[in-house]
Parts: sequence; structure tokens; C-alpha cells
Amino acid sequence: MRPGSVEWTLDEEAKLRRLAGEGKTAREAGEALGRATEGVRAKGERMGLMFASGRGRTPPIAAPVKEIEPAPVPHPRYSSRTALIFGDPPIGRSALDQKRAGQ
Repeated sequence: MRPGSVEWTLDEEAKLRRLAGEGKTAREAGEALGRATEGVRAKGERMGLMFASGRGRTPPIAAPVKEIEPAPVPHPRYSSRTALIFGDPPIGRSALDQKRAGQ
């Protein structure tokens, strides 16, 4: 035991195990136990406990939900919406269709 340090009671160790199991950070566990964060972290390491990372613990902000309009129905001459959007030739007018037709 280091000089000036306070021994851990069995109740504190049990509470530390419970807090680590709940996903608390070492800082949150230290505040709950009234101990320094570094002391809690060191004791947790000796006990084989893992504390949650304090990074990224802010709750996510909900993005506004926007209704998406349905895509336009493709023109009857085109085989698909992408053909209509990207300017593919109409059905039967592409070079491959003409080759297959023997033209």
C-alpha cells in the first residue's frame, strides 16, 4: 500500500465492479465512490475491470426526418430509370440492339 492512500473496502470493490459492468467511465465511477479517477482506474486494472471510454459519449442528435418523394416513373420507351436519367438510347435503338437485329 502506498503512503497516504486509503484502502478499498469490500463494499467499494463490489460497487466498482457493478459500475464497470454498467458501462460507466472511470471518472463516473470515481465520482460515485468519492475517489480520484486515476485511483479508480488503477484499482480497476488490478481487478481486471474494463471501463467505458469517455470519448463519444454525448447522445446523438436526432436528424430531422424528411419525406423522400417517389422517383418518377420511367418513360415507356426507356428500359429503366437509369436509362432515362443517363440518356441511354431507347429500347431497340442502341448499337447492340441494332447488331442483334442484323441492321
